[in-house]
Order: sequence, then C-alpha cells, then structure tokens
Amino acid sequence: MNPPTSLREAWEARSGDWRTWAPAGLDSYWTFHRDRFLSIVPPPGALTIDLACGEGRVGRDLVALGHRVVATDSSVGMCRAAAIHPGAAQVVVGDAGATAFADASADLIVAFMALHDFDDLDGPLAEARRVLTDDGRLVAAMVHPLNSGGGFPSGPGGPRDEAFVLSDGYLATRPYSNEVRRGDARMEFHGIHRPLGTTLAAAFGAGFVVEQLVEVGVPDPDSRWSRFPLFLHLVLRPD
Repeated sequence: MNPPTSLREAWEARSGDWRTWAPAGLDSYWTFHRDRFLSIVPPPGALTIDLACGEGRVGRDLVALGHRVVATDSSVGMCRAAAIHPGAAQVVVGDAGATAFADASADLIVAFMALHDFDDLDGPLAEARRVLTDDGRLVAAMVHPLNSGGGFPSGPGGPRDEAFVLSDGYLATRPYSNEVRRGDARMEFHGIHRPLGTTLAAAFGAGFVVEQLVEVGVPDPDSRWSRFPLFLHLVLRPD
C-alpha cells in the first residue's frame, strides 16, 4: 500500500480499523473526554452540527441530551457507521471546508478530535463561522500540541518521573502518526502537529475569539501524563 498523501486519505484508509476501535470503548472519548467535554457544550438550540463525526459517538450523546444533530464527515465509511447506530443523528457526507449548510443555520458546531486531522485548518474554521449564528459556539477537542510535539523516550510504561522530550521541536507545523495497541486491537492515528499559536491564529482569522480553554490531563497521580496535558478543549465564539 502506498503511503497516504493527505490526512483525509489516511483516515479513509483506516476507517475500518476505527469502526472496530471506537465501538469497543478503546477510544480516548470515554476515558478522558466525555463528561468534561459535554460539560462545556451549550444547551440544545435549533441545530447542532457534529463536524467530522467519525462513527458518531459524540453525536449520539448530543442527541440523547436533546440536541437536534446533523452529523457530517468526508469519509463515506465513517458516515455509514454513524448512521446505522440506534439513536443516531442524521448523517450527511460532506467536506468540512465546504459544507451544504446554509449561512447562519446552526447555533452550535462540535468538532471533537478533528481540528488536528484537517489538512487545511483555515478552510473548515472559515466554513464554521459562515454556518454559525452570531451568538453560536464552536466547541472543539483536539490533541494538545505539547502532546503531539513530543513524548517520552522509553515509550509506554516508563517511569513516572521520566523527562518529556520535544525531540522534533515545537514551533514547526508537521504531520505525525502513531500506533496505539489495546490487547489485540490496533489503531494508527494520523494528524498534523501545529503549535497552539498557529491554531489560535487560524481561529482568530476566521472571526472567532476564545471563550474557554481547558487543558486535559490524566487524573491518576501515578501516571506520567498527570504532569503534562494530553488534550485541549476549546469553546470559540464569533467575534
């Protein structure tokens, strides 16, 4: 198999693995995010868009909370998986940078673990601003740029006090991939490391300001990751 030329191609190629990984409860959503992320999501309004929905786990939780959700993803395989679940949101195949939604038609867009998976960040953020009402919100979760920028030299299972190393530096934007195993299950993740300033500059350029920023780590004090953030939760509102 030839290496993927884009993140979209990489995720489409691994959509089958993801459709096994996520429903088995192996995704970080249930371990680190769910309650904390949903706690910063505004209450239901007229329309909530689940952007880059994957197999739909976030959209289903939002439906259960009373949101009218339309989920969208560029991957046909992901959309098919999202649509067949009980309690699924309405699902449409679409490009995050050029959706079919009307101007100012949504009061909430959720982009869960998606911003770092976009080849182009400016396009989806500009599109989100177009689709949102002036009092709407974009709520996003992403890999913390410190996490994507470095790691522990010994790999998983090393000592708690091991130094965290930014081996490839922090300030350069670059693609990355990493493989995660849980028992017999395997998932290869692809993304783009962007320093926080780059991501926020794209958000500001699209017409957003930061309303809330939460750095998410591991609550277990014995974990090495209790000292460093794994993920970032953001609430953005139109400027």
